[in-house]
Amino acid sequence: MEHADGSPYLLKNSNFRAGLIDLSNPDTRTWIKNVIKTQMIGKAGASGWMNDFGEALPFDSKLHDGADPAVWHNRFPEEWARVAREAIEEAGRGDDIVFFDRSGFTQSPGAATLFWLGDQIESWDQYDGIKTAVVGLLSGGVSGFSLLHSDTGGYDSFQFKFAGKEIPILARSPELLMRWTELNAFTAVLRTHEGLAPEVAAQFYTNAETLAHMQRFRKVYKGLAPYRKRLVAEAAATDIPSSGISFSTTPTIRMSTNCATSSCSGRTLWSRRCSTRVQKRSRSISRRVASGSICGPVPTPARLVSG
Repeated sequence: MEHADGSPYLLKNSNFRAGLIDLSNPDTRTWIKNVIKTQMIGKAGASGWMNDFGEALPFDSKLHDGADPAVWHNRFPEEWARVAREAIEEAGRGDDIVFFDRSGFTQSPGAATLFWLGDQIESWDQYDGIKTAVVGLLSGGVSGFSLLHSDTGGYDSFQFKFAGKEIPILARSPELLMRWTELNAFTAVLRTHEGLAPEVAAQFYTNAETLAHMQRFRKVYKGLAPYRKRLVAEAAATDIPSSGISFSTTPTIRMSTNCATSSCSGRTLWSRRCSTRVQKRSRSISRRVASGSICGPVPTPARLVSG
């Protein structure tokens, strides 16, 4: 991608600059697909990757053959996912490689294999913390992004260096990490992330409690595999989100007043998210709801399946 004068268009991202490749150019598409196939899949043996960025094509850039950057600004993330999809299919790996995108537009769900919600702050708040991960899952699901997940524990943290030590200003605690693990165990993917500053953020291996907690919810996630496979197949065929707002799976149910704090995993699992820091750590509550009643006020008796 170039400036109007033909010089490379480098974009500043935090403390580095990088350029976007011009996907309006067929030769560029062929080149990047060959990189994916030969370098990433062939030599590195990658079975998946974070297909990050793609959202920042400048409106004043110069594209191949006079293509309009105003049109390509929203088209670019679709094509970014599409070239990755074409590459894995051309490599004969379309069914067993997963790449996950952050950027997207209306046609992106038809190309990407998975999405994630970007870089939440390692906090409890509703502005960019764990609560927004829940809202993102739900709003993304009803927008056609049926396979979504978030970084377990969040990503962004803030710290400063004093006397040779990193002093945390805002970083995840063991409790926040455990709560986020509970949340993601009932989504499409349970994926850990060490975070922007691993040295100040709690990790699943921080202590015996965090390690035991991750082990427990790894088993929960694994135990749900047959059920989750059905949800993924349904999502691929119908775009029904694997994690959805309660009224989205059954049209006759009244809209829940707790849309931002509860969700369904398919038609039989309901999760009420406890995402507030408490003195004594409580857990997400998931219940199997009687057939025909999805979410909303949970009928009794209901069988507790986790929590």
